[in-house]
Amino acid sequence: MAHSSTRARNAFENHEPRLRAMVGPMFSDDDIWLKNFSASLPGSYRNRYGAEAIRLHASISRARGSQPARVGVVPVEGDGLGICVVAKDEPGLFSNIAAALRLQGFDIVHAEAYTRKLESGEREVLDLFRLQVQQGRTLDTSAATDIAASISATLHDLLAGKLDPSQALPAPQPEPLGTFHDTRVRFIEDGDGALCTLEVETDDRSGLLLTLARALSQQKVSVERSEVRTLAKRVSDRFTLAEQDGSPISEARRLNIQVAVISAIESLAWTPRSSRPPKQ
Repeated sequence: MAHSSTRARNAFENHEPRLRAMVGPMFSDDDIWLKNFSASLPGSYRNRYGAEAIRLHASISRARGSQPARVGVVPVEGDGLGICVVAKDEPGLFSNIAAALRLQGFDIVHAEAYTRKLESGEREVLDLFRLQVQQGRTLDTSAATDIAASISATLHDLLAGKLDPSQALPAPQPEPLGTFHDTRVRFIEDGDGALCTLEVETDDRSGLLLTLARALSQQKVSVERSEVRTLAKRVSDRFTLAEQDGSPISEARRLNIQVAVISAIESLAWTPRSSRPPKQ
């Protein structure tokens, strides 16, 4: 019986290429890989993106191979440049990606991040960005592929420790006395009641996402998923967080994280002191 089963399996493997050709592309390696790619991502990703977009993201992921990261160009709604960054998950990854984008002269208008588990047991992060150039620069969309290659090279240097990500941090900007930013930082409940999603609402400023990502990296938490939205100079960011070993964030840790994020946001500005002598 075992010999018969072996002969049948060998016969199938010998004829498999011809059978694939007969049944068409439905059972091609590419389509099987695409199906597995889509299934490995959360339902929120599949609900948001159609087949064409998923196929494009999957092709970028597959092209990464054994590289630490791969950057590809993707279409976006509205102005700006759309890119997809696929990278091996590791501590500080989100911060390094934000640093690479800023070093290449871009601010982030919109961002989404999803994490998936590979068959090898490693985790891969899929980040989608809509970018705009920093003030004083121009964007040549015809050179989008070259721009993506430059971002990729910078990111690889950061991941390899050849570049210091702190070089990308924005310098604090002076603000008039009495300037007020309505900043709200809180943890909100997920569907299962677990407090693991950090919500940040504040006024948009250049380098804000890098500052937030660096603060979370310094708190040694893992960003499982994120969504960044900018509307009318107001930023609404959500970060789904876990400890680096995958365990939930404790109540005491949540408070420390909130304080660290608020402090990081406040560091983006300073108020010049008045040169006039105090009243007697």
